[in-house]
Amino acid sequence: MSEDKLHILADECVEMTEADFDKALTYFSTREPHALMSAWQSEMIGAWLVETQQERLHRDIAASYRSQCDAFNAIVCSGMRGGEPMPTNGVEMGMIQRNAQRVMNELMVYYNLTQKELHDIIKKDNKR
Repeated sequence: MSEDKLHILADECVEMTEADFDKALTYFSTREPHALMSAWQSEMIGAWLVETQQERLHRDIAASYRSQCDAFNAIVCSGMRGGEPMPTNGVEMGMIQRNAQRVMNELMVYYNLTQKELHDIIKKDNKR
């Protein structure tokens, strides 16, 4: 950064007064942490980073799929690996696959999604 630009920035900076500091302390002490983050995201980073209703819905759909499948897997699987249920034979694997398909069909009907849309939602959520 050139020295001229630094002088321009220095000229624009204003020292925080004690009244400004007290106002900031009051603001932050009366807000919930998640509200502060949302306000910070909107004001400092931009509203485009705040999760939209559709993104939240997609996250909830993927979480529903995962939780239903995980609950079933915990009941059916007789093996464990790294603390996670694991099928030990073809019968258990078939039961898991049929359940996963059943859960997907229910979610597709309930949310009026195509199979590709649901696959994309789950795949995107797995990348998080």
